[in-house]
Amino acid sequence: MRDLLPVWLPRAAIEALLIVFAVVLGFLVNEWRADRAAETRANLALTRIVGEMRDNLEALETAAEYHAQIVENLTAIEAEVQSGELPSSANLFETVMPAMPMGISPPILSDVAWEYAGQTGALDQLDFEIMSEVARLYSVQELGTETTWKMIIDAFFFNEESFEIREISAKLSFMRLSFTELVSQERSLIFTYRSVIPQVEALVGIEPAAEDVGE
Repeated sequence: MRDLLPVWLPRAAIEALLIVFAVVLGFLVNEWRADRAAETRANLALTRIVGEMRDNLEALETAAEYHAQIVENLTAIEAEVQSGELPSSANLFETVMPAMPMGISPPILSDVAWEYAGQTGALDQLDFEIMSEVARLYSVQELGTETTWKMIIDAFFFNEESFEIREISAKLSFMRLSFTELVSQERSLIFTYRSVIPQVEALVGIEPAAEDVGE
């Protein structure tokens, strides 16, 4: 029976196996390269996001401290209006500007790195729970502090009534409460940033900052 087999058959079988092996190996190498490229993109995206979050955190810490001072200053002005030291019928804008020595000063918070990473799909394969925390953080940032800022600006600084002589007691109280709410939102967001940043850093092996270690 063996003598009936063509002499070339064993060699052809070996060559066929080698071809199959090469094809499979090629697929595995391509898949490995694709995985490495995806991992590199994800790490780069995470590094940019960490940088963005740290910049946002720094801006929030500065803003929250300043806005807390504004609340104290507005409280003092409100007390002076109630006691009669300042007139209750006045130009609101001129009355409150001494409470804001550096102007309104909203924090400049970015979401460019996060949005770009989401659009490119660079984070699709990463830990879902951590990415959900990051997504929630950016959502709170947009719907919380940024929305409150727009409300404050529209209600008090892009409003003609604020530049006219009017009874200001009620609006002054409303302004103080609005800044109080803003400070509360900023401090809550600061707490969330401080919690989330180390988790994202761990995904790319970034050493936590000294202040994070201290905390």
